[in-house]
Amino acid sequence: MGWDPQQYLKFAQQRERPCRDLLARLTGPFERILDLGCGPGNSTALLAERFSQAEILGLDPDGGMLEKARRDHPTLRFLQGSAPADLVRLGEFDLVFSNACIHWIEDQQGLIRAIASALRPGGIFAAQLPLTGEAPFYRLLFRMIERDWPQLQEIHNFHALDAAGYYNALIRQFDEVELWRTDYCHVVKREQVLEWYRGSGLRPYLDRLTQAQRERFLAQLEKEIEQAYPLLADGQVFLVMPRLFLLART
Repeated sequence: MGWDPQQYLKFAQQRERPCRDLLARLTGPFERILDLGCGPGNSTALLAERFSQAEILGLDPDGGMLEKARRDHPTLRFLQGSAPADLVRLGEFDLVFSNACIHWIEDQQGLIRAIASALRPGGIFAAQLPLTGEAPFYRLLFRMIERDWPQLQEIHNFHALDAAGYYNALIRQFDEVELWRTDYCHVVKREQVLEWYRGSGLRPYLDRLTQAQRERFLAQLEKEIEQAYPLLADGQVFLVMPRLFLLART
């Protein structure tokens, strides 16, 4: 089952915060930019807003996301394709930018080599990705699956390296590498925690279940969230999302 852009964009403002923070570290000028894993085009639009003179291409494997991107941003260019396999046919770029995407890609080493090859001399690779192994939600999800849902244990959504792994992979291909992390404390209603992840990391698990199983799974998950997310003074909760930022220059 493909991505649901409407579900994903329910929290567009919060999801764009790390994208904007990464953009703030880039000065350009850039003539040609690739938005790798552009999804519904919100990150591509931010790139176009910041670097209005650049040629910008959004790349994503999901047809539904691209349909939404083309509908919402008709002046921007989007292409369906996967990384690293399709990067070789896209030409060279001054900036390869990726917002919350690369952790979904299995071949991390091949991806980094392909990105380095796609950059012109002096080009930049800039990316941010969630540290799913450290996020409170995924910790409780993985515990619940291990305890009660053995048929879901074979699912491995995420393929990210740790900070040292990324540094080691990047420094072999790039001249300068910088990494940092930020923990985002999104303030949401408790019931919105589940809605947030229904638009991203929960998808492969829900796709594997029957309707009846899905209802039981989500009901159990709601109880786990209620115990793990204490209320703040205003009745809301922190949805904590640790994120790793990568900045590499050829």
